[in-house]
Amino acid sequence: MKKWMCLLVVMTMVLSMVACGGTQQETEPTATVSSPVATDEVTETPTQAPTEEPTEEPTEEPTEEPTEEPVEKVKPDVIQMVINSDGSATNAVADGPAITAHGGNKAVSVDAATGLNVAQLTGGTCLYNAQIGDYYGDMEDGFMVEVYFKIDSLPSVSYWGIADNCEAGGFGLYVVDGKIRFDIHIDGAYQKLPDTKAIETNRWYHVMFGWDSDVLCLYIDGQLVAEYETNYGRMGFPPNATAQYLAIGGCCSAGSHGGQAIVGSIGVCNLYLGGMDADQVAAIYNDLMQ
Repeated sequence: MKKWMCLLVVMTMVLSMVACGGTQQETEPTATVSSPVATDEVTETPTQAPTEEPTEEPTEEPTEEPTEEPVEKVKPDVIQMVINSDGSATNAVADGPAITAHGGNKAVSVDAATGLNVAQLTGGTCLYNAQIGDYYGDMEDGFMVEVYFKIDSLPSVSYWGIADNCEAGGFGLYVVDGKIRFDIHIDGAYQKLPDTKAIETNRWYHVMFGWDSDVLCLYIDGQLVAEYETNYGRMGFPPNATAQYLAIGGCCSAGSHGGQAIVGSIGVCNLYLGGMDADQVAAIYNDLMQ
């Protein structure tokens, strides 16, 4: 009896323990989160490329462009014609020969291109002249004549004179066969330099012609149109004292004031001593037309 009683007590205790354990709430294990240990990570700073100091490019000294030498301005030495409002003419070269008008009155107008007085010539003996015999010795070494003119119609005769000193010698500028022509007496004969283009009526022309003891030249509107090498020829001048003048707007004729004048107008007639180069001729033309 006591044995069974003891067994019963033991079983009761066991059951009590089991019951108590079954009702006890289990506690979830708490995870311990360790703080991360700071590791000394080396953050590499991006290396900047070394800044190269800008190298100054060598400064080249500015190359000065060669400046063109200014063209020497040439002034007339013997004749610089100025037309007056009454149709007479004056020589602006102080000690140059007088310019005289012949063959009747000449109507004067102002040329729009140059602003100069220009005189209307009506042919025949309607022209100007100036004595140039005293200058022949200087002209032997070279000279240039400048004229500015227009014709209203072609010659009804074989030729017209524009600026002429031809009489068994000398020189002249003409309208011949409808063209401008320069004649000059060299070594006993006349050399003729014609322009190849036909002259136009009612058109103003600027013409320069002459020589430098070596080369004959003819320029129209600042451009060379004809030249001839003379091989240092000798120029002959009119021996007759009554023909030693320059007819302006017509032809020289011994014993008279001239003839064969143009039907047209003249505005400039200048006479220079010595030859000229192309730049000087162009400069004279450009100055006139400004």
